[in-house]
Amino acid sequence: MGGDYITWFKDENSESRALLYKLETAGIVKLFSEKKEGGFYNHKWELTKKGKDIVDKDKLLQELWKKGDIVKFYDLISKKI
Repeated sequence: MGGDYITWFKDENSESRALLYKLETAGIVKLFSEKKEGGFYNHKWELTKKGKDIVDKDKLLQELWKKGDIVKFYDLISKKI
């Protein structure tokens, strides 16, 4: 699952964004920022080692993370941690 990440939000205060921050607090994902040319930043969410260990053992979690279905991903992973 290395390199899989979510970079989009439909609006600034979206439910998905709030859930990603909860997952970050739980140590499952981490927000990384990378400076690009022109002073712009690329932000991406990546699974941490703890997150990868959980997701790599569950096909459904892998699919939900890859699709970017954070609401379902959060509901399922929160039952496992």
